[in-house]
Amino acid sequence: MSQPGLTPLGLSGLHEDILGIKSPDANVIASLNATGLTSLPTGQDGLGISTSLQVPNAATTRNPEAERIHNLQQVLGMLRPRIAGYGITRDGVERVAQLQGFTTLWDAETLTVAGNSVDLEITFDTAQHDLVQGVALKLPMVGGEEPQLQKEASNILKQDLFDDGASADYGPWKSLNDFKNNLERLGRLDRADTNTNCFELVSDLYNTLQKIWCQEKARLNWRSELHHICRGNMGRPSMDRGKKLGLSLTYWTTKHITNERLGLEDSATIWDAHLSCEAGTPSIAKDREWLSTDILLNAEMTDTSKIPEDESMKPDWRDPVLDVQSEQDIAQADPDTMDVDKPMPSILETLNVRYICDLAPKVLLPLETVLSLDALVPQLDQAQTVTYEQALRDARNAKAAGQNVNLIAENRWTRSVDIYSKSGQRSTASHSYALRPPSGALIWFYPVSRLAFSHPRQLASVLPILRQYALLWDLLRTMVEVQPPFASVPPNAATEAPSSIKAAPRTKTRSNRKPEQTVLQGLLRPAGPASLPIDMTLDVLSDATKAQLHVFIALPEGRYLALPKRFIHMKINVGLNGVIDVEELNWVTPENDDKWRRRVAKNLTLSEDLGYVIEWLLRELRNSTST
Repeated sequence: MSQPGLTPLGLSGLHEDILGIKSPDANVIASLNATGLTSLPTGQDGLGISTSLQVPNAATTRNPEAERIHNLQQVLGMLRPRIAGYGITRDGVERVAQLQGFTTLWDAETLTVAGNSVDLEITFDTAQHDLVQGVALKLPMVGGEEPQLQKEASNILKQDLFDDGASADYGPWKSLNDFKNNLERLGRLDRADTNTNCFELVSDLYNTLQKIWCQEKARLNWRSELHHICRGNMGRPSMDRGKKLGLSLTYWTTKHITNERLGLEDSATIWDAHLSCEAGTPSIAKDREWLSTDILLNAEMTDTSKIPEDESMKPDWRDPVLDVQSEQDIAQADPDTMDVDKPMPSILETLNVRYICDLAPKVLLPLETVLSLDALVPQLDQAQTVTYEQALRDARNAKAAGQNVNLIAENRWTRSVDIYSKSGQRSTASHSYALRPPSGALIWFYPVSRLAFSHPRQLASVLPILRQYALLWDLLRTMVEVQPPFASVPPNAATEAPSSIKAAPRTKTRSNRKPEQTVLQGLLRPAGPASLPIDMTLDVLSDATKAQLHVFIALPEGRYLALPKRFIHMKINVGLNGVIDVEELNWVTPENDDKWRRRVAKNLTLSEDLGYVIEWLLRELRNSTST
């Protein structure tokens, strides 16, 4: 006679051979039946129906819910190694290394990842199978010598493989993306040229940039680090810093002057370049003494405090040495094509690799400027060209995605700007912006993400242009932000204490009016003051060294009624290295035109936000008119 609890209903239709399988996978699958119940070893199933007349021992009784969770964790444990790139497991780490082109070899608990020059050892724990105990990266930094242990790089890779939430019961997963990206950087250098030690090339370049950085800080010691990043010849180099392996160069930060004065250096948005090597031209010279012994020009000036602020000391670059051809090479040459009156020809011995600079984020440069750079831009796809109007519209729509903000389909957008009084009280003004090309002609820009060069002097020559258009993009991008990125700090915050910024008090009232009546009265109430219309044109063709931004402000009636003029025009130049100059400021006060232009340029440099500067200018004009 059969008992009702002998066979779960979910397994009644299975073949007897399948039920007899004793593999771990089969046991796990069999335990998860259609009813979600788990069989117990005490003769009970999930319903608690006994298969014998004996009362089960309470000490051996197990919780069905805990049993089901335990079995699910076993299933997750079997699936984790089969997903490439997710979960810190032995199989996952080995698979990521193989996908980057490296050779892997196991020796007990140690995984060796090898390339042409890379020697990476990852040691796992014996008891906890997937726990990484140590990482050792060795690279041949000097030709002909044994590989040297890279301590900083090893610590970065170990941090990539350290899961602080891992547990023996298969805890939260950690992505291997950082580990994969760092191995990709190692693989790029490892495969660039088997006959060249690219790691040594990157190390030489870092030493050159570091010499310039240190000399600039020593000569101009009254300047902050953010100033040297944005105004120096090469920016701040760093090797194996943060979460990235290799050489990085920070060449621009947003609002560097304001952040410097408020002590907010870590909050700045940085523009980085990652430097590496790859096969191709222009080729790097074998002689890599890039700098002279003086490093910087004007070495004879000992009193650096008398150096003008706008005068930057340029690096004393050194050209590679030309090698005279040997007599054997000349003898093998065709005598009919040789000119005996000319000196023996010289050659420049080069390597079959070049330096690569990957920019993050990309920089929008005018197409004419990109074409003038020639070989510095290795790949140019003109299908990626875009106008500034389209780029700003895409940036606005990307920010508005998922938020209760209307997308813009035309080249006009509105923005709320916080206005601060001298006492720190805050109010809000609405602006309406439009950006149009001059004379209706479209100006095309190209998103530059990679540069190629063979001498650091070439990179130094293009950095001022990158800073120029990084600032221009920041100036225009803030106008299409859904939320102001720096709303808590007014344009003149560098001269005011942060504690002086106070929000305007809000009065809360209660009413017994019906909500429908309140909404109806709000619809019938006359609309508030219209947005302040601000039209702009951008000209980058008239002068290659300046991006000219013409700003036209038409003042409507209302709170602008006290101003003597109804129309204001500003011509703002964004020059190399992100230097802002206000060339024209029409219809304000002609007798103090120079003073106003300097003040506008100073506040725009501090805030890097045109909307705040416009409101500040209107406030100052009202105050000057009333007095």
